[in-house]
Amino acid sequence: MYFVFEIQKQDNGSCTCLVYHEDSWDYFQAESVYFGKLQYAAISTIPVHTVMLCDAEGSVYGTKTYDRQGKAEE
Repeated sequence: MYFVFEIQKQDNGSCTCLVYHEDSWDYFQAESVYFGKLQYAAISTIPVHTVMLCDAEGSVYGTKTYDRQGKAEE
């Protein structure tokens, strides 16, 4: 059983956590959702935008954070 978490932190410090899950997902379906969420996080204007792929036992298979707070574009 797999979960994709999307964590969004705003400039004012407030956070939102979105959880995506389907009981029928195998690993590859969950990974597809993970990468789909990352494609939006990569170009979002949210100051700190994290996406994680985890299973029900707490293993983390992927995590990526885009931290735009006080960082110049490269």
